[in-house]
Amino acid sequence: MIVAKVNDYEISLKEYQMELADVQRKMKLEQPSNEAKKSAVERLIDGYLLLESAQNQEITSDEIDDELLNFKLRFNSEEEFNEMLTKENLAIDSIRENLSQTLKIRKFIAAKFEVKCEVEEDKIKDFYEKNILSLNPENAVRASHILIKGDTEDSFSKAQEISQSLNSK
Repeated sequence: MIVAKVNDYEISLKEYQMELADVQRKMKLEQPSNEAKKSAVERLIDGYLLLESAQNQEITSDEIDDELLNFKLRFNSEEEFNEMLTKENLAIDSIRENLSQTLKIRKFIAAKFEVKCEVEEDKIKDFYEKNILSLNPENAVRASHILIKGDTEDSFSKAQEISQSLNSK
């Protein structure tokens, strides 16, 4: 049974049911509401449209392996992971394909919607001064070592300069 059609892609009942179960879990619902059903269909449509746009993104098998490992780490053991595969009637290849698609979408979004934010130093200082009490300096980290790369006279001079600067404060 076909739930929806996006361009040439047909969203199956099984895909819809899996997405609806995910939406229900996130919304903490025992029974699916009309809002949850609508959300599941919209998420599937949005996901397919994103995937269609992201198809030209290059994904390596190493990236998929890393993502698969992260996915497996959500389970307490390899046995629990395999039980999920059996219970959901999934093959490892289908999970790898799904992870590949997810990675392509992430790369597409990162490339197309890169966030560039520049904040002037005066605004940062002003924010800090106004919010100093809420920034809780008790949680600050104290560095006891500063490493300078190299063993030349310049490296040694740089280390001395930093040390003098810190000791004068």
